[in-house]
Amino acid sequence: MIRRHRVGRDKYRQPFASDSIWNRPIGSSANYVTLASLASAKGTTWRVPAKGYSVDESWISLAPQAPQRKLIDRGYWWPYPQSVTPIDSGARVLVPDDFVIPAPAAGNTPNNMAAMLTPDPSARFAQEFQYACRPDPATDVTFHHQLRGVWDLYGDGLSDGFGSHGGSGLNCLGGTIRGGELTGTTPIAHALSVTINTQKWACTNGGGIVNGYRWPATAADSNYMSQDGYGSNMYYDQATASYKPIASPGVPLDGLGMGALLAIPSTVSIASLALETAQGQLVAGALQGYGAYVVDTSADSGDWDTWLWNLDQTANRLDFPALDSAYGWLNAPLLRDLNKLILNLAIVANNAPGGSCAGGGAPIRPIAPPLL
Repeated sequence: MIRRHRVGRDKYRQPFASDSIWNRPIGSSANYVTLASLASAKGTTWRVPAKGYSVDESWISLAPQAPQRKLIDRGYWWPYPQSVTPIDSGARVLVPDDFVIPAPAAGNTPNNMAAMLTPDPSARFAQEFQYACRPDPATDVTFHHQLRGVWDLYGDGLSDGFGSHGGSGLNCLGGTIRGGELTGTTPIAHALSVTINTQKWACTNGGGIVNGYRWPATAADSNYMSQDGYGSNMYYDQATASYKPIASPGVPLDGLGMGALLAIPSTVSIASLALETAQGQLVAGALQGYGAYVVDTSADSGDWDTWLWNLDQTANRLDFPALDSAYGWLNAPLLRDLNKLILNLAIVANNAPGGSCAGGGAPIRPIAPPLL
């Protein structure tokens, strides 16, 4: 009897079905509307973020043999710790004893996402939650805010509830750049997640956006209609307790909000961009082949105009020793590469459920094999 090797994907490394929003390549029928053209139509210029790029960090532990631990709601965001009575959420996750989520530096907040396996015998479900902290090994895991959805790693990556990206409701499992994805030569074969400056560029309604979001997002940030909300060009100054205009204002662009799928059009030659870094090439390939979903808001605070990329703990803390784990890309050639990519981004205007997912038509990259 001949035994054939079964080709497939590891559900822990690249979760969700091959046709999920996270794994489906951009389609040949994609209708691209460049951000540059949208800005030009409103009399301004599409610009890169003035303060560059940073990281939305996701703490992902998908370890089916790990010990079971409680998820404890610590009852506050920051500073850590405080004398507040913690509450057992009732949820349980599998997490290795040596999986440490350090407390952030003084003055910062544990503004992260997290996903960990639940103790289900099938080892295929992951609980998402926000603002995780576990500075001591072999302890329970604390969080603050809310428990989010429990996601089936064999599912569509969309319909299992509200994800740990509180702005859009999308999960962190699908769009996160994992450890090793930016240090090797294998192309990134999934969509990315990006957090943008919504005060400058997001619209509340128009171009498929309704109330600040569009499919596949299920929400917009709660402040999207506030005085410092989407497209307002205003920020709240804590020192003076007043609203002030942000520096270098933008304009709200129709179609840009939570859930927008951004991509480099297939007509753009990546070679023509003369990228300087291998990491820039890998991000460019992902943006052209799969795109990036807008998942959250990077609030402008007057001098803070930054886009955030979703990286897991390994990609953020080990793969990039030149990357400040708190704020800002320090690798100047990579910064220049990312700026070139941002200037070439377009909205996939016809991204929709069913046959029009990722623009519809024939996928421009190979479909991912099924999960093992």
